[in-house]
Amino acid sequence: MRLVPMTAMAAAAALLSACADLHPKMDQQLAMEKSACAEVGLVPGTDAFSNCFLSMDASNTYDRSAASR
Repeated sequence: MRLVPMTAMAAAAALLSACADLHPKMDQQLAMEKSACAEVGLVPGTDAFSNCFLSMDASNTYDRSAASR
């Protein structure tokens, strides 16, 4: 009977470790998007910068979801 909880714990650990691998990639992607907005002269903290960043993030999210199909 103890096998089921141990298996569930092992599965949860595997899923968490997979998520941990995504964070550095996501952080790098966010930094690149923010940098691109700053390179065109937009100032962080302004509405224009936020709109630029959000549109780039939405576009990249769409690209990633299309590529995974």
